[in-house]
Amino acid sequence: MSITAESLSLERKIKMHEAREAIIDRLALELPASIDLDRFLRAVVKELGRMMNADRCDVIQLASASELRISHEWRASDDVPSSEGMAIPVDLRQLSEHVDLTKPIRFDDTSAPGLNEKVRLLAATLGTRSLLVVPVMLGGDVLGLLGLHNTRAPRTWLDDEVSFLQSIARHIAVGYQYTRLFTGKQREAETTEALLEIANALNARSDFGEVTQLVLERAIA
Repeated sequence: MSITAESLSLERKIKMHEAREAIIDRLALELPASIDLDRFLRAVVKELGRMMNADRCDVIQLASASELRISHEWRASDDVPSSEGMAIPVDLRQLSEHVDLTKPIRFDDTSAPGLNEKVRLLAATLGTRSLLVVPVMLGGDVLGLLGLHNTRAPRTWLDDEVSFLQSIARHIAVGYQYTRLFTGKQREAETTEALLEIANALNARSDFGEVTQLVLERAIA
């Protein structure tokens, strides 16, 4: 390998490290308060897409057992086909027979012979020529997929790039987990507050109708 190639490789690794640090910093800023997962994911796809020189970077959510949905997207330019908001009908059970969604998926060229037709159709639907996808997992559950797309030409995805994308997916999973925990604690606090208010009302009021009205108001709040 030439000195130039080695320098480029080192430069790329430095950029990948900087991008990961930027994403970790953003997550750390969000965690002390109620994390804005939507804003965090938009920042992630923007940072990743630019750094990885991809045409498109997106978050693909498993909306149901029969649908994938593109929830967040970054595009290198306006002429790159947009898929944000797209709902893709797919039988996940059948798809999982051909593709293991719990592991990284990389297709250097989706027009290559021998590719599964369902995968080829999915790539065509997304306007993707080359694809790298890693799962965002919490425990053993796949919450969604983080994808990098080249839409114009094939691309060879390197092992370092796959490992890097997996590390970012783990940070995204932390964001999901914190959001779930925060939402659960918030609901628990709201429930406790409501119960205290109702208990105080029971102690302070003798009119059953007033207490009933308060309970109904808290129930629909």
